[in-house]
Amino acid sequence: MKEFIKNFRKQKTTGWLSIISLSLGTMVAIMVGMWSINELSFDNFHKDGDRIYRITEQAYINNNLTKIPADESEVTIDEQYLANNPELEQFTYLLNFDNDRLSVQVNHIEYTSIPTVFTKENFFTFFSFPLKEGNPETALDIPGKVVIDETTASRMFPRGDAMGQMIKLNGNDYEISGVMYDIPRNSHLQVRMIIPLKNSPLQSLLNSSLYPIYYKLAKGTDVAALERKLTLAAHEKKDYLKNVDFQIKLQPLKDIHFGRGEFRFESAITGSKMEVRIYISVAAVILLLACINFTNLFVSNSFLRAKSIGIKQVQGAHRSSLRWDFYLETACYTVVSLVAGLFLAVAMTPYFNQYTNSNLYIDFGSVGLYVFLLVLVVVVVAVAGSMPAFRIARMNPLETIKGTYRGHPMSVFQKGLTVLQFTTSIALLLVTLFISNQVDFMLNQNTGFNKENVIYSFANIHLDEQYETLRNELMKTPAVTDVTLKNCLPTVWYTGMIVKKTNDDKSQSFECLYIKSNYFDMMGMQILEGENPIGKYEGSTFCVLNETAVRLLGLENPVDQTILMMDNPFIIKGIIRDAQVRSLHKSTDPQVYVSTDYLGWESSGYVPLLIKITGEPQKAIAAIEKQWKTVMPDTPFEWHFLDEEYEKMYTSENNLRNMLSYAMIIGFAISVAGLFAMALYSTQRRRKEIAIRKVTGATVMDLLQLLNKSFMLWILIAFILGSLMAWFFMERFWLKSFIIQAPLSVGIFVGVGLVACLVALLTVSWQTWSAATTNPVKVINKE
Repeated sequence: MKEFIKNFRKQKTTGWLSIISLSLGTMVAIMVGMWSINELSFDNFHKDGDRIYRITEQAYINNNLTKIPADESEVTIDEQYLANNPELEQFTYLLNFDNDRLSVQVNHIEYTSIPTVFTKENFFTFFSFPLKEGNPETALDIPGKVVIDETTASRMFPRGDAMGQMIKLNGNDYEISGVMYDIPRNSHLQVRMIIPLKNSPLQSLLNSSLYPIYYKLAKGTDVAALERKLTLAAHEKKDYLKNVDFQIKLQPLKDIHFGRGEFRFESAITGSKMEVRIYISVAAVILLLACINFTNLFVSNSFLRAKSIGIKQVQGAHRSSLRWDFYLETACYTVVSLVAGLFLAVAMTPYFNQYTNSNLYIDFGSVGLYVFLLVLVVVVVAVAGSMPAFRIARMNPLETIKGTYRGHPMSVFQKGLTVLQFTTSIALLLVTLFISNQVDFMLNQNTGFNKENVIYSFANIHLDEQYETLRNELMKTPAVTDVTLKNCLPTVWYTGMIVKKTNDDKSQSFECLYIKSNYFDMMGMQILEGENPIGKYEGSTFCVLNETAVRLLGLENPVDQTILMMDNPFIIKGIIRDAQVRSLHKSTDPQVYVSTDYLGWESSGYVPLLIKITGEPQKAIAAIEKQWKTVMPDTPFEWHFLDEEYEKMYTSENNLRNMLSYAMIIGFAISVAGLFAMALYSTQRRRKEIAIRKVTGATVMDLLQLLNKSFMLWILIAFILGSLMAWFFMERFWLKSFIIQAPLSVGIFVGVGLVACLVALLTVSWQTWSAATTNPVKVINKE
């Protein structure tokens, strides 16, 4: 420790650069490391978790593989079927609904947007979610009971007396029969209130009839054989499933979290293994850059400690003991940097969570944290300390004692480290800019519908009465330009229908959308052929198809032709331009639009009311809320912007962009410090040469050109390699998942190259200017 403090005082500049770079590297490693551990540990706390599987269905619909994390085949929710199949020990299910539709009242105080699920009575004996209060066997055994978590209990009942209290759920009395501990962060299921489904008066709140089913299998069950058995049973129950190549698949509990983008109607908290790999890779690269930078800085100031090393060698110190000293000094730097990095990680965690939509929490009571930190110290000391330990220990003792040691010309390895640093930084910068460009490109893409200045709120509206009343009242508000209604949000697939031509047995699965007559005009959707029949004719069996639907049916001159939808005839009156209302990861779905007057539409229920506004949004919303309460005083006005709902589809891409932006800044800062170290090393060992050139007439600009030339060559090589890496990642890997891709602009490549050259030039010139302007006489006399 004394050696570390003594050397640090002699080399404060490089010492502080070393600590800062290592602190930044360890900060990133800690945050990403703990986040990755959390991601990889999802759902590993359940008893018999390796035997729990979720039912999923998959079928080729319209030649595309479609998966849903639910079961609607009816065979798997039959208790008798369970009893007749010993490989199935037990099952439970989870039914989600829109939280905006649930009003919770406690002592006349209303609470909304509480994440809630309906489930089977065995929920707490099937899963390992322990109760703080209550009996897991009986907590959900009869209707009228409800279980809430600790956070909700303390919020509603600050005195801690939640058990046995009565609350109202949409006007229905429920008794709190249990208080569960808050569900762990690493669970794919994140809810705060559990309600038994059987005979519940709240069943009308369900989004759909899809039942996400979970099975606990008997030990030694052949999963593949069971999947075939369940699929066969489903085919026997519903013969039409054979026409869509329908299969039931069992998804392991621990795989559910890593199914992002794989399933329609997914309600689980999902992540991506690819995202985890990218985050870990970026963190490893940043930590490696910090270690390389430490190595370069250590070697660059070797002149300052050469004499003391020579004295130790003359006194009999072996190379092994010198190496050990350097490892100890590296360990001191690492521990100091680790402590600083840990404090930085704690301070930056809220921002990391905000910008990456994560739930990272650094738990100082976790043994895993300290094991991770210990491993991190060992890795950093080994990687960062090895080159200085072995290189400096080989110094010539005679040169070091005389003070004539000037080091060796930079080796290919040292140059390679510098090139690697800038290659990585340039690649990170390019990838960040290209991802940002793709995200902006998608959000600004002409999607075929106008989502700007549209707010929505769910309401239990009777279509014939309350809708017209509410619409008329809202239209009196100057800030409201139009109001319409649809059976679901444009970004959501809600109802599917089997559609076919009248003279064809081949069926297709189309998205069926129930709308009001002004929906197309308000959302800026263009009728390409025919007319909009919605609300125009008395009959309700008229429809509008989008271009994709017409193409899949193979219709020529489709207007006024008849199609069968669930075997009911519908006349096509119009063709609408395709609207990309969902993620650009997937192509447009085939859609059929019908009137809300059609008998297949329920006359009441929670549906999104879409409101087009103008002027200042907050004033418009305040005016809307006033009118809303006049018509529907018992329904809370929970509003959201439609364009924000669209942006949520690219949460993963935005998270990656944000993370790479910070990684790029940190990586570039570390690389600049590394380049500074190399420039320091180069100018220090060439001081006599520089002085002689000045004496013989070389100007400062001549010397700057001489000293900077080699460094600029390294940056050029790094730019070429970094550009190739970024192009390969974007073109061959990341962009392939989008149906519409932003071009990889040459301007971005050129701009990044110029920035890299400018930064490198300024960094190197700082050192070379100092060397070039030093009095040559002092340098020569000192030498």
